[in-house]
Amino acid sequence: MSRTFTCGVILTLFLLVPIVQAEESMKFGYVDIQKVIFSSAYGQTEVQKLKDFQEKRQKKISDVEEQLNQMEREFQKQSFTLTEDAKNVKGEEIRTKKLELKRLLEDSEYELDRRKKAMLDLMQQDIVLIIQKLGTDEKYSLILEVTGSNVVYANTAYDITDRVVALYDKSKTK
Repeated sequence: MSRTFTCGVILTLFLLVPIVQAEESMKFGYVDIQKVIFSSAYGQTEVQKLKDFQEKRQKKISDVEEQLNQMEREFQKQSFTLTEDAKNVKGEEIRTKKLELKRLLEDSEYELDRRKKAMLDLMQQDIVLIIQKLGTDEKYSLILEVTGSNVVYANTAYDITDRVVALYDKSKTK
């Protein structure tokens, strides 16, 4: 019985040695792609472009809102002195301006969403390529993306996000 037990222990040790050696040569890392996007110089520039576009559109929306308000105020002031036909014409102009405003709001929201999605998709593609190259060059066994994952805890020693930010910024200054 003890001979069988001893053989089992020795066999187990021989089986565990390659596993322990393999674990020692494995290299792991994780990256937060969202942090890369928003903390990189290029990402900040692209986000600012979106904000500028949004501000420009908001100014245009505000201008149309002001025109509509002015038209409504004038209509209120003149409503007692206008003929029924003139009231109908002014009412139609106000409805047209409201429709213009509604379309402008919808178009602006759609265009902002479209630009944001295109920007994020392009940036993510570039960042993934950088992460893959880093993984290959530095012989990582596994690099995880933690932005939308179910990772509850990860030792910060494995966080390579800052390195990816630096590589991403470097790739965009070429």
